[in-house]
Amino acid sequence: MAEPFEVEPSHLDAAAGKLQILADDNGHTKSYLAQWLELPESKEGLILQGLTGVIQELMTKLQSNYSQLGRVTGESAAELVASARMYRTTDNATAAALDSAYDKGDR
Repeated sequence: MAEPFEVEPSHLDAAAGKLQILADDNGHTKSYLAQWLELPESKEGLILQGLTGVIQELMTKLQSNYSQLGRVTGESAAELVASARMYRTTDNATAAALDSAYDKGDR
Protein backbone atom coordinates (compact mmCIF):
# COMPACT_ATOMS: atom_id res chain seq x y z
CA MET A 1 0.00 0.00 0.00
CA ALA A 2 1.32 3.43 -0.92
CA GLU A 3 2.10 5.89 1.82
CA PRO A 4 -0.18 8.92 2.00
CA PHE A 5 1.13 12.18 0.60
CA GLU A 6 1.92 14.61 3.39
CA VAL A 7 3.56 18.00 3.40
CA GLU A 8 5.01 19.71 6.44
CA PRO A 9 4.87 23.45 5.69
CA SER A 10 7.63 24.09 8.23
CA HIS A 11 9.96 21.85 6.21
CA LEU A 12 9.19 23.89 3.09
CA ASP A 13 9.94 27.07 5.04
CA ALA A 14 13.27 25.64 6.24
CA ALA A 15 14.29 24.69 2.71
CA ALA A 16 13.24 28.13 1.47
CA GLY A 17 15.40 29.75 4.13
CA LYS A 18 18.45 27.79 3.05
CA LEU A 19 17.84 28.60 -0.61
CA GLN A 20 17.44 32.29 0.23
CA ILE A 21 20.76 32.30 2.07
CA LEU A 22 22.35 30.70 -0.99
CA ALA A 23 20.74 33.32 -3.26
CA ASP A 24 21.94 36.15 -1.00
CA ASP A 25 25.47 34.75 -0.82
CA ASN A 26 25.51 34.49 -4.59
CA GLY A 27 25.60 38.29 -4.73
CA HIS A 28 29.22 38.22 -3.56
CA THR A 29 30.42 36.24 -6.58
CA LYS A 30 30.77 39.28 -8.84
CA SER A 31 33.34 40.93 -6.58
CA TYR A 32 35.04 37.58 -5.94
CA LEU A 33 35.40 36.90 -9.66
CA ALA A 34 36.69 40.42 -10.27
CA GLN A 35 39.23 40.05 -7.47
CA TRP A 36 40.67 36.80 -8.77
CA LEU A 37 40.07 36.84 -12.52
CA GLU A 38 40.49 40.45 -13.65
CA LEU A 39 43.92 40.90 -15.17
CA PRO A 40 45.43 44.19 -16.26
CA GLU A 41 45.73 44.51 -20.01
CA SER A 42 49.27 43.99 -21.12
CA LYS A 43 51.00 44.64 -24.39
CA GLU A 44 53.96 42.55 -23.32
CA GLY A 45 54.40 38.82 -23.45
CA LEU A 46 52.71 36.62 -25.98
CA ILE A 47 51.46 34.13 -23.41
CA LEU A 48 49.91 36.76 -21.14
CA GLN A 49 48.20 38.49 -24.08
CA GLY A 50 46.50 35.24 -25.08
CA LEU A 51 45.55 34.35 -21.53
CA THR A 52 44.04 37.73 -20.74
CA GLY A 53 41.38 37.35 -23.43
CA VAL A 54 40.54 33.78 -22.45
CA ILE A 55 40.28 34.65 -18.76
CA GLN A 56 38.11 37.71 -19.52
CA GLU A 57 35.76 35.55 -21.60
CA LEU A 58 35.61 32.99 -18.79
CA MET A 59 34.83 35.70 -16.23
CA THR A 60 32.01 37.08 -18.40
CA LYS A 61 30.44 33.62 -18.73
CA LEU A 62 30.80 32.90 -15.01
CA GLN A 63 29.21 36.23 -14.07
CA SER A 64 26.27 35.50 -16.35
CA ASN A 65 25.85 31.98 -14.95
CA TYR A 66 26.05 33.13 -11.32
CA SER A 67 23.60 35.94 -11.99
CA GLN A 68 21.10 33.47 -13.41
CA LEU A 69 21.76 31.00 -10.57
CA GLY A 70 21.10 33.68 -7.96
CA ARG A 71 17.85 34.70 -9.64
CA VAL A 72 16.58 31.12 -9.99
CA THR A 73 17.56 30.25 -6.42
CA GLY A 74 15.79 33.32 -5.03
CA GLU A 75 12.67 32.57 -7.08
CA SER A 76 12.71 28.96 -5.88
CA ALA A 77 12.86 30.12 -2.26
CA ALA A 78 9.87 32.40 -2.84
CA GLU A 79 7.88 29.57 -4.43
CA LEU A 80 8.60 27.26 -1.50
CA VAL A 81 7.35 29.93 0.90
CA ALA A 82 4.20 30.33 -1.23
CA SER A 83 3.70 26.55 -1.26
CA ALA A 84 4.03 26.35 2.52
CA ARG A 85 1.47 29.14 2.86
CA MET A 86 -0.90 27.34 0.48
CA TYR A 87 -0.59 24.05 2.40
CA ARG A 88 -1.26 25.81 5.71
CA THR A 89 -4.32 27.57 4.29
CA THR A 90 -5.64 24.44 2.62
CA ASP A 91 -5.15 22.32 5.74
CA ASN A 92 -6.80 24.89 8.01
CA ALA A 93 -9.71 25.38 5.61
CA THR A 94 -10.24 21.62 5.32
CA ALA A 95 -10.23 21.21 9.11
CA ALA A 96 -12.70 24.07 9.53
CA ALA A 97 -15.02 22.56 6.90
CA LEU A 98 -14.94 19.18 8.65
CA ASP A 99 -15.63 20.76 12.04
CA SER A 100 -18.62 22.65 10.69
CA ALA A 101 -19.99 19.47 9.04
CA TYR A 102 -20.56 17.77 12.40
CA ASP A 103 -23.84 18.37 14.17
CA LYS A 104 -23.20 20.46 17.27
CA GLY A 105 -25.17 17.99 19.37
CA ASP A 106 -22.82 15.12 18.42
CA ARG A 107 -19.72 16.74 19.86
